Amino acid sequence: GFMSKTKKLLEVVCHNCGKILADESTPEMAEACRYRDPKKRFNAIWTICKKKTICENTVMGDDDNMDKLKEPKHDHGGCGNPPAPKIRREGLKLTGTWKAEKRDDEND
Repeated sequence: GFMSKTKKLLEVVCHNCGKILADESTPEMAEACRYRDPKKRFNAIWTICKKKTICENTVMGDDDNMDKLKEPKHDHGGCGNPPAPKIRREGLKLTGTWKAEKRDDEND
């Protein structure tokens, strides 16, 4: 019902910027968006996004200008925020658990 849809919705969006975790330009996402039935479309998008843990942002590579002209890349516009929380449902309560970030500078 309502709580399971809410849980799935929380798993689909970034908790920092509010964007959908999956990039809309991927073929899987384009196929999922073609469904006319809203329930099937939502489930297809959720299936793609449940594998994602990081909000993808634009990666600036060392490509020269010629490569950029040949293949324009779609900008997802995400924030690059670290892993999304693990959402758990307990009755009428939803809880999010974030994993602790591993830092390299702890030894200093």
